[in-house]
Amino acid sequence: MKKSHRLKTGIFSGSFNPIHIGHLALANYLCEYEGLDEIWFMVTPQNPLKTQDELWSDELRLRLVELCISDYPHFRASDFEFHLPRPSYSVYTLEKLREAYPDREFHFIIGSDNWARFDRWFQPERIIKENHIIIYPRPGFPVAAEELPETVRLVHSPVFEISSTFIREALKAGKDVRYFLHTQSHTINEVCHCTKQARANQMSERACQSNIGWSSTLAHLILMSYFDIAKEFFKKTLTGLGLVWYYMSGQEESPQMTVPAVSEDFPRTIIIDALL
Repeated sequence: MKKSHRLKTGIFSGSFNPIHIGHLALANYLCEYEGLDEIWFMVTPQNPLKTQDELWSDELRLRLVELCISDYPHFRASDFEFHLPRPSYSVYTLEKLREAYPDREFHFIIGSDNWARFDRWFQPERIIKENHIIIYPRPGFPVAAEELPETVRLVHSPVFEISSTFIREALKAGKDVRYFLHTQSHTINEVCHCTKQARANQMSERACQSNIGWSSTLAHLILMSYFDIAKEFFKKTLTGLGLVWYYMSGQEESPQMTVPAVSEDFPRTIIIDALL
């Protein structure tokens, strides 16, 4: 494959369910040390190797990525695959990207774990033939660099043993994993903190699940920037609860359950602790 003077764009495709510091640190390394001009976080609507039930909503995952990468100029969130036929296959996505952005040289980023099972992908030979591929190391999946095709290269980035599955399970268990997440996505951790509070106050399992349900809905509305809808949902949901404390900018609100006018900082600073 001939050298190109086009903008070198890394395609980091994944469910980002949710995005965490492992994703961000790896992409940061590839931009700063491996010659990429930018990286697009390609949020996938459906992975053919995963069940749809495992995924958070497309909009929520995309919004989390947007929030977490907004302060680094070489990152971009992309919903490109949302507009392609499902299930999404990488060979088609890369083909459509080349057609839509001829001014860019795309580099497809995958982990060594995926490279080990690359023959299970849809049309793997075509992906290798038509695209640049960057492999980053994953624990337990060594790669023989000397045996790689011409279009494929191995980078020696730091290894991050963090998974989105671990994050989701930790949140469900009420664990405080704030340092595994970007500060912008910590809202999810704060909202799911209600689970831990429920246990501490000997909440019934049924009540706990109900609490998680409305809290997750509120988090979704907040992250999607549906501020007015979130405010109304918040007001209607809290009405009738026995004991609810919530804080906004450090000021405790009155117990009458009235919802004051809020600024755009409200969705990112609210901390909810709800007790039935």
